[in-house]
Amino acid sequence: MTRIQIELADEKLSQFEQLMKKCGIRTKKDLINNALAVLEWTVREKEKGNIIASVNEEENKYKELCLPILSDGLARKNHQSKQELELSKV
Repeated sequence: MTRIQIELADEKLSQFEQLMKKCGIRTKKDLINNALAVLEWTVREKEKGNIIASVNEEENKYKELCLPILSDGLARKNHQSKQELELSKV
C-alpha cells in the first residue's frame, strides 16, 4: 500500500469535510476513492464520445459538466494519439 500526502488550503479542507458529512463518508480515503471512481467513469464516457450532464426531466433540459481535465486533458491525449498514428504511417 502507498501513502499519499497532500497539502490543501483551509477552504478545500472545509469542502472535503462538508462533502463527507453530506454523503455520510467517514474517511478522507473513502471520499477520494469515490471521487476517483466518478472521474474514471467520466473519462471512459467522454472517450466513447458521450457527454456528462445533469438532466432535469421536468423541464426537459440538461446541463453538461465542464471540467478542464475533460476538455484539455482528453484533447491533448487525442492530439498525441493522432500524431503517433501519423508517424507510424511514415
